[in-house]
This record gives sequence, structure tokens and C-alpha cells, in this order.
Amino acid sequence: MVVPIENENTSEPIESTETKLTEESKEAVEPKEPAETAEPVKVEPAKPIETDPFAETKPEKPRRKRPATRVQVGISTTGYLGQAATSTQNGVGIPSNPGMRTLTKASSSGQYFSPSMFSRNKASTTETDHYQNSRIALGLRFNFDYRWGIETGLVSSTLTSNFDTTVGNSRSVTERSITYAGIPLYLCYNAFEWKRFSLYLSAGPMYEFSTSTNTSQKESNGFNQLKSNDDHSLYKDDKWSLNANVGLQLGIFSRSAIFVQPGWSYHFKDNSSLETFYTEHPSAFNFTFGYRILF
Repeated sequence: MVVPIENENTSEPIESTETKLTEESKEAVEPKEPAETAEPVKVEPAKPIETDPFAETKPEKPRRKRPATRVQVGISTTGYLGQAATSTQNGVGIPSNPGMRTLTKASSSGQYFSPSMFSRNKASTTETDHYQNSRIALGLRFNFDYRWGIETGLVSSTLTSNFDTTVGNSRSVTERSITYAGIPLYLCYNAFEWKRFSLYLSAGPMYEFSTSTNTSQKESNGFNQLKSNDDHSLYKDDKWSLNANVGLQLGIFSRSAIFVQPGWSYHFKDNSSLETFYTEHPSAFNFTFGYRILF
């Protein structure tokens, strides 16, 4: 109930505290209208991916990375370009060709030639051919990283020399074969690599020593054969050489490759009187091809 009370200053009625409390309680009891809410977001379902049920799915194979360090074991054979080194010498009487000194036995017991076939008044002609029969190598290469590595192994080479001497109607033919074992030490550099191809360089020294000697000599007078002689005495001979190669390698399987390798070699002179392909042709070009296993 509102009771108007007259105020001294103003003529407006003053509401009592009881009246205010009653109105606030009514507002609390009366229900309020709900606030407006945002519209729900519509989520469209994902479209199914169209796949071919008959298509074969193959899992992708992870690419095998080449290790920084790698060991390579290979076997190769070498042929020299411009094989034969030929020389001819004419004289009178017993030939004085230095190559004839190589026809003595390893024990230096004497000449293979029979002194009766020579005459001081007859002209003599000596033809000499030096060539390399074969070279087979078993190599081991160890790479420090993707670029640099070293290569060593064992190299077997056979050198053959033919001496054909004619004095009048007499003739002496001698064939000598010497087998050398070599130990190379090359520094290798991988210059270029693309997929299965690689280009590399290698260079270094090689030490060779003789392991066997086979000498066969035949003498004849006209159409009559006088005698023949075979000797297997070892002629000791050591050689040092410097070698440089350029190689192209092609991987054929995951852990194997074939390669071709043109190169150059130079054999240093020594104090030996032995005549071979190395002494008559110290600087020579060669061509090597082979197969490598990669670890």
C-alpha cells in the first residue's frame, strides 16, 4: 500500500522501502523470456573417395641410401693398346744385341745358342717381339666417404718375348714368358654419380715382382732341327710403375656393377739387362673391364 507523504520541499509523494522490496520480489518470481540463441551450424557429411576395388595397390619400397663408406671387391682383365714392341738388329757373326743377354739361364751358366751355328764371316739378323699376354686383377676398394677412397689388390701379368736369330742357314727361335705379381695402391676420387652411373678417377704406384719364368728354345739348320731346350729357372726381376685411370661404372643389381676403365701406365727403368715389354714400351695405354661386388 502506498501512503503518500508530503515532503516539505517538494510536493511529490515518497515511496516507502516496503513498497520497493515488494516490486523486486515480483520481478524475481516472474519468468523471464529466454534469450535468443545462435542457429546451429550444419555439418555436411564427407563425400566418400571413389576407389577402384579391382586396382592393385603396391606398397612403395623405401629407397636404399648408399652408405658413406663402402667396400668394393672386383675382378678385371687388362689389354694394352698397341701391343707388340718390335725391334730388328743386323750384325756380323755372333749377335751383339743386348736382348741376347736375356737368353742366358738364370744361373748365368752360358748361352742357349750353340756356338757352332755362328760364324764370324756370316751376317746375323735378330728380330725381337715383346708383348703382354694377359693381366688379371683382384681388387679391393674402400671408400672413406662419397668422394674419396683407396684401392689395392693383387695383379697377375704375363709378359712374352720372342727372339728369332738367323745366321746363314742356321736359325734359333727362343720364346720366354715371365709372370709378375703386382700390388697396386691407388687413390680414388668419385667425380660424378647419377642414378646407376658413376665416373671415377684413380692413380698411384704399383710394385711388381717376377714369380715364374718359362724359356723355350729351338735350333735348326736348314730343314733339320738340331735341338730344343726348355728351362723353368726363375729370373728375378722387380718393377715399379705409375698408373692413372678413368673409369665408368654401371650398377646392374642392387649390390653389383660392371665397369670399363681406360688408363695409362709408365714403368721406370732399372739396372736389369732383362728385355721385356715393360723395358721396350715403358709408357703404354691400356683398357680394363671387369665386375664389382658392392658391400
